[in-house]
Amino acid sequence: MDAVIVNRVLPTEVMDAWFNEWHTSQNTMVHEIEEYFAPVPVKKVPLFAHEVLGKQRLEDLARVLYAEGEDPSAVTRTEKPYTFGKQNGVYEIRVLLPFATKGEVELFKKGDELVVQIGTFRRHIGLPRSMAALLPSRAKLESKVLTVEMKEIP
Repeated sequence: MDAVIVNRVLPTEVMDAWFNEWHTSQNTMVHEIEEYFAPVPVKKVPLFAHEVLGKQRLEDLARVLYAEGEDPSAVTRTEKPYTFGKQNGVYEIRVLLPFATKGEVELFKKGDELVVQIGTFRRHIGLPRSMAALLPSRAKLESKVLTVEMKEIP
């Protein structure tokens, strides 16, 4: 993931007292999103006075999201989402989970896939042939990396 986009943020120019609670709520949520997704950049798109329809309005949106000369298709983050390895005779799957906390991660094996679930988000990881017959035996989340040990279980 290269960036998170928060859409329809109430502009600060909207000063009507009726919107005070909206501003407070949005500011709180944007702050939580920035903390949760750090170090991934969070880009904020204001609530436009019109729908984003047509070429001109898409260009307006692009100017909000990308600085002059910035390439929207550029890959800015290159971490591998998961890796397979063998440590001290034990097969391991290491899954980068920068947004997860202990206690909210569930995992199970389904066929030749390891399924990692956090809330309603679910990722299916196809296992290499050398690990397809193994079962998860232990898992730990440290420094935003989930390490799952895979073993033969009689």
